[in-house]
Amino acid sequence: MANQSRWRVWAKPLIAAVALAVIPYGTTAAAPDAPVPSAASNAWGWLVARQPSTFAYVPAPPDQGNSGGNGDRVERVQLGDYYAIFDRIGNGSYPIGMVTALSAGARSCMIDDSFGKDVGGDPALEIDCFDKNGQPADARFVANIVLGGDGPTGTLGYTWADQEATADYTPDPYYSYLSSGAGPMSVHRDSIGSYQVTMPGLGRLGGNVQVVAAKGGPAARCKVLALVRNGSDELVRVRCRDVPGQLVDADFMVIFTDRVGLTGVPKRKAAYLLANRPAAASYQPIARYRYSSMGTIPTVTRTAVGRYRVTLPGMPQGGSAQVTAYGPGVSICQVTSIRTNGLPQRIEVACFDPNGAGVDSKFMLTYTR
Repeated sequence: MANQSRWRVWAKPLIAAVALAVIPYGTTAAAPDAPVPSAASNAWGWLVARQPSTFAYVPAPPDQGNSGGNGDRVERVQLGDYYAIFDRIGNGSYPIGMVTALSAGARSCMIDDSFGKDVGGDPALEIDCFDKNGQPADARFVANIVLGGDGPTGTLGYTWADQEATADYTPDPYYSYLSSGAGPMSVHRDSIGSYQVTMPGLGRLGGNVQVVAAKGGPAARCKVLALVRNGSDELVRVRCRDVPGQLVDADFMVIFTDRVGLTGVPKRKAAYLLANRPAAASYQPIARYRYSSMGTIPTVTRTAVGRYRVTLPGMPQGGSAQVTAYGPGVSICQVTSIRTNGLPQRIEVACFDPNGAGVDSKFMLTYTR
């Protein structure tokens, strides 16, 4: 769980080669299964990748941030395949991440792998992006990474559900974290593409959850069916579909927060909401599913079919935004823009059906700077 940590040993030659190539000068890679120090405070990072065809680059200052105060970078491996690398934020824990496409047209991105490159070094996410037909395609995207630690944190739970066809299991503790310190999480598969994640000790009347398909293979898209409190536990119900919109078994990563952003650390600039009135012209989201570290109230404005503008008063320019479609149905949602000049902060969101046509949809959004 939170206090267990060691770097995962990878057999994939490409990842191993990249890992060795970017170890900072003067550091030493950990031997396979070598012990590492206990995790320190939570570590986190985010970046906005706006140059989809560039081999390697460092995002502009409004488009990146991490807990170490260092620079982040993006590397393009091949068509639609990228590494999002977060400089020197390793705390001894395994990283988990979230990604959303940043595009006005239908795109989807998923996490292929999550890995650490050296002890205390550069955690990273491997990200695959696809067009509306499920074919690899270059795309802009927003990526967040978090590494649970032993220091103070807000309400935070996450896991990598990596046994897509198993009826009931405990997910890998190295890729799981509960700020409650309660017993292990569990994943239950109801039927094809239908899952429930139980997070002990995190039961809340509200909060925010983000989910994304994970691991390589055919493009899959996951969304949140429901977020339910069950006594002291939080239940996250997830549905995954293939590109045509049929339910399909898939690995996924899920992150739950309450009154914090995807850093898991209080007092950062953060906001989240559940947009639950997809056909309304303009409204304030329901109170228990919204939060702003500045104490302000967001608004959601519908600008066209499947198009929404989320206004976040008090939030700064730049930053990251993750979006997950919510509720039954086959919709997928993504970010189309994050404001980097002018205030207030406005996040534009687009939701699509499996054919790439705009469709009104509920969604959950979380913002971090």
